[in-house]
Amino acid sequence: MNQQPAWLHQGQCAFTWAVAIAMTLTLACVPSPARGDTPPAVLTPGPSPTPAPLLATTPVEDPAFTQRLARADALIAKVKTLRAGFEQAKHTPMLKRPLVSSGTVVSAAGTVKWTTTTPRAMTMLVTPTALSILYPQDNRVEVYPMGAEFRDLAGAPLPSIDALRGRFWFAQMPLAELGVTPERERRDGAELLGVKLTPKDASLARHVSSVGVLLDLRIPAATRVVIVDGDLERTEMTLFDVRVNVVVPAAELGLNTPEGTTTVFPLGPVLPATPMPTPTPAPTSPAAGPKVGG
Repeated sequence: MNQQPAWLHQGQCAFTWAVAIAMTLTLACVPSPARGDTPPAVLTPGPSPTPAPLLATTPVEDPAFTQRLARADALIAKVKTLRAGFEQAKHTPMLKRPLVSSGTVVSAAGTVKWTTTTPRAMTMLVTPTALSILYPQDNRVEVYPMGAEFRDLAGAPLPSIDALRGRFWFAQMPLAELGVTPERERRDGAELLGVKLTPKDASLARHVSSVGVLLDLRIPAATRVVIVDGDLERTEMTLFDVRVNVVVPAAELGLNTPEGTTTVFPLGPVLPATPMPTPTPAPTSPAAGPKVGG
């Protein structure tokens, strides 16, 4: 089986469908911490120099699905902050019962904070440059650098579909496969959209076989995410009490580490994000007026 960090195993949580995918994109093989409890995972990527495509041809999307996906993208682009509760279950053949955890998630200003309350308290903070995990009972914080190629995805609250198309094939997913009952589908089906994402390259597919997302366009946000990993283990995540564009104080987006907490960097120090260069405007003559005509 693939060696994965222990904190992967409580699931790929997400506060919207796009963040779920961003979190999947940030998957990597980093050493497992020596503990059995695990927080929700946004994982830092390892290098993948030349990924080999899994499919020789691009699947043809249904035009009606593509149109609904574009509508979802436009709605999601208007979301700036989010609060929600989550419950997730990790199903593995090695255990008779799933590993279940729950807590809350909040996001604003390019930062996502996951607070797991059961079965054991822990906090995970994701910024455009780093992923930090606080184990309060151990007085320990682990900080992992966020790979540069995924900073635009994991740091922003809602990556665009265009950004995700670089690594995934998109297809419509039957609502029943995402746990929607026939009654709910008849009642709310027009505002629900099932999306299945399949990795395009072999390096990502080693960790993620597929991601299914149930979008509720009335919020707009995901209410359910199902991730099947490279070993065909399944993580199911359900969001509830989802509220978007609400006030999120900056103070709420910190780790609030207890006194005496030790901070470690298992993969090395976190470097600050490199600012984009500011283009130098072309010189203009003070006497020049607006150009008219060709």
